[in-house]
Amino acid sequence: MSDSSHDSANSGLPWQIVSYPRLPSTMDEAWLLFRENKREGIVVCTQDQYQGRGRNGKTWIGKPGESLAFSVTLLPDIGTLLLLAPAFSLALVHCFREVQDSDVKVKWPNDILINGKKVAGILMETVIQDNEVHMVLGIGINLTLDTDEFAEIENQATNLQDHTSIKIKPDPLQEMVIVELQRIYTLVQNGWSPVPEWKTYLTTIGQWVKIGDKSRVLEGRVVDVDSMGRLLIQDGTGCLTPISSGELI
Repeated sequence: MSDSSHDSANSGLPWQIVSYPRLPSTMDEAWLLFRENKREGIVVCTQDQYQGRGRNGKTWIGKPGESLAFSVTLLPDIGTLLLLAPAFSLALVHCFREVQDSDVKVKWPNDILINGKKVAGILMETVIQDNEVHMVLGIGINLTLDTDEFAEIENQATNLQDHTSIKIKPDPLQEMVIVELQRIYTLVQNGWSPVPEWKTYLTTIGQWVKIGDKSRVLEGRVVDVDSMGRLLIQDGTGCLTPISSGELI
């Protein structure tokens, strides 16, 4: 394990970057450190995560040295919660557009696509107590992973290296992403909205979708997003429903 720091404009305290050669889950380690330290800006990183998780109980697939995985402890204002998925998605879009020239998009709610295939994912786990938000943000990025080796993601995922002629180096990319995440997060905590720009990268607008969560399934056309980044779905009767979470089915 090794430590380094980045300045955090949001809290005035340095972000503590804790690197591990190998971890089961950066999310679990970040929550452990969060409970011990109760501070924002602990960044848990590894290039070998072997029990990583995605949204809704899915598994994050990676191989040592071929993926980046890191998680960040955050204490966001409760009023900014809905804006954070668009914000963090936008931060990744900015970074990937810097290192390759292919088309980068966001598949709602928080998958990053290159030429229509998933290259990165975002996971946010939140605990709210007495109006105080404790969040761990998880980021997984396919650097050089040969996605065709895995039947469950074959033809659905890609990696950064396949879309650029320059050599993708893990450490500089991780540095770039962490800096951009901090920058965007700080802007949102200070009142800036990522939604207008994020909307321009969203693949879902105009599509007929079926979205499910624990309690219901909603089907309709995504006609727009609102100021908080919620999808506005119009069903067959013309009824408009804002949706802030769920899974595309």
